[in-house]
Amino acid sequence: MAKYIKYELQELREDKFLEDINQIKRAGFTGVVIPAARQPSDNSINDINSEFLPLKKIVELTYKIGLEIIIDIDVFQSSYIWAHKNFSEPVNYNNSPYYQKKNDQYYPICPNNPLSEKRLENLLEILKQLPSATTFLFSELSFPFNWKANDLDVQHSQPPFCYCPFCMGEFSEYINEAISEPEQIKDNIRYWMDWRINVIYGYYMDISSKLPANDLIISIPPLSLIDIPFVTGQIPIAFLKENARISMPLLHHTKNKNFNWVFDQLRHYDLEMEEYDLVPIFEISSEDMKNIEDMDKKDFKDIIYYSWDKYYNQILVHP
Repeated sequence: MAKYIKYELQELREDKFLEDINQIKRAGFTGVVIPAARQPSDNSINDINSEFLPLKKIVELTYKIGLEIIIDIDVFQSSYIWAHKNFSEPVNYNNSPYYQKKNDQYYPICPNNPLSEKRLENLLEILKQLPSATTFLFSELSFPFNWKANDLDVQHSQPPFCYCPFCMGEFSEYINEAISEPEQIKDNIRYWMDWRINVIYGYYMDISSKLPANDLIISIPPLSLIDIPFVTGQIPIAFLKENARISMPLLHHTKNKNFNWVFDQLRHYDLEMEEYDLVPIFEISSEDMKNIEDMDKKDFKDIIYYSWDKYYNQILVHP
């Protein structure tokens, strides 16, 4: 079993980076999961050209240490795009713009927004330079549902997709009918879901065809599998049939759950997708280390732990 840990950085300072990943290796981890986008800072958040880290150099340094690497791609989330002067927010199904809540670190961007499309083009040019052995994790493909902040017991009457003018225009072409208001979607709900599923799947197929790697992982929110298409436009089994793997972020502290919730979620996914290679993500916490270590004994090819900061502060420094 390979054990990865998520490692976030705002700038690549080579000495500090090598020190940290050496420590990660000594701690017994097989590799690191590193986001493609740098963590925003006051100096860089308004500069859209500074969003992505020097990934080629990061991959080279990581391999040099003897660790494996997974590049985490926030497909439909970007604080940098939100800061762009021409950005327009996604629209909720009640026809109101998506507003940032206080202390909210979620920045959804619409798949049909031209800025989103341009961002993805720029990112793919960077990713093409990486070795074919690199693994890619597609995060935030569940746009715009923020599973960290919202209740996982889905009670929506309409799919919580984006209802912005870009989406209305694309959907109108799809059904060959003028749609300008979310209210009109109610009469076309089946086609609306079909269209959104096709958009998300099409994005995945387009991105995956241009990446140098064959090992792709798709993150899905920790919902019941029957709710995922309605809430996110994702069809997990379709990704699995394209030889991608599915990852479930079982962040129990983030969701104010105890570890029994993690066990329940795993049983659910085991029943529904037992023949496939799943990649769970567990949240590090000192009080749950026994349960987390028990996960090592399960039949997973790869496990991801969240995150190095938590592991360092809660386990190494203050065990």
